[in-house]
Amino acid sequence: MDKQELQKLLLAHRENRLTEDEADRLFSFIETQKGASLLEHIWDENFTIENNEALNTDLTAPLNSFNRKIKRAKNRQYIKQSFAAAAVLIVVLGVSFFMINNRDATNEHRSAACIIKPGEDKAIITLEDGQEIDLNAHRGDTIYANTDFNIYVGDDGRVEYLFNKENKNILSRRLNKIKTPKGGAYQLALPDGSKVWLNSDSELIYPIQFDAESREVSLKGEAFFEIAHAYHNNKKASFLVNTGDQQITVLGTSFNVNTYKDNFSTTLVTGEVMLKDNSSNEKILLYPNQLATFDKSIGKFRVEKVDPYYSMAWKQGKFAFEGASIYEVMDQISRWYDIEVEYDEPFTDVFFSGSMSKTMAIKELLQIIEWTEAIKFEIKERRVIVKR
Repeated sequence: MDKQELQKLLLAHRENRLTEDEADRLFSFIETQKGASLLEHIWDENFTIENNEALNTDLTAPLNSFNRKIKRAKNRQYIKQSFAAAAVLIVVLGVSFFMINNRDATNEHRSAACIIKPGEDKAIITLEDGQEIDLNAHRGDTIYANTDFNIYVGDDGRVEYLFNKENKNILSRRLNKIKTPKGGAYQLALPDGSKVWLNSDSELIYPIQFDAESREVSLKGEAFFEIAHAYHNNKKASFLVNTGDQQITVLGTSFNVNTYKDNFSTTLVTGEVMLKDNSSNEKILLYPNQLATFDKSIGKFRVEKVDPYYSMAWKQGKFAFEGASIYEVMDQISRWYDIEVEYDEPFTDVFFSGSMSKTMAIKELLQIIEWTEAIKFEIKERRVIVKR
């Protein structure tokens, strides 16, 4: 299905003239990755807040049709493609959520939600001597200079080190740290040409110049790596990522590492990596489109074949989930929006699949989740309470 045909079916849905076959085709398509991606593109083109207040759309038929779909999914204890399906509802109705349901919301609730903004590019570099450099306000500028090297922030916000002279025996022993807060993310170019994208509430410790034989960094949080090839004595020089509990050995590849939870996960996109658990000395080789987590209960890695899109979507400005629990969903949202999350009861039966932009206001994002009818949210200052 192409964009034109999808728009045609969405229009038919809006006008309540979809046949049963067309409806099944539409909802089946948006449950695929291609469909969700195309739908989100249409969402970006069509979803506006300011221009919808005057619309007088009859909501009854589309809402009933949508709710029947969701209820069938809920009977299976699984809210399939809830984000994408909710986005369909909002796009085809042409109205924003707060003009439908939140017209009577209190000013206090609106104000509380308005101060919660999406994350942005921000980080702090800590030099070896303890000096801190705030990267938030710098673009296309040299932010640090001495006789050995300069730190430069490009127009795209990426940090690079520019060396005035090569003195690797000294520089390789100098460690810097880049740290992103909650609600922040940043991209760094390492001295060997490798690139690192840091997610929220993460830190990377790295030498400002690698020595000839090895390249090694330490990570807390989550990062996506694109490792450049390097050679020493006509052999590929390895690249090591230490996460405390595990060590990842790389030979030129791209992969995502998530250390937020006890069960660290690594998703390989290209190349090949070797994982080693430091406590058990368990080792495995990981291949493209595989995700590895370490199961501490049995002392072994668990490997599964995955679509790496869901592990790396965060660096492309997306939230993306495939059968994720509400706890996993809210864990990502809480870091990006720098909020606290509370649950008024256990939610072991609510799962989500789909993707959404990370640039949305939190009111919009939470309301879309609410469209599934599985849960509700209450916002109190910077605290979000999850309810039935």
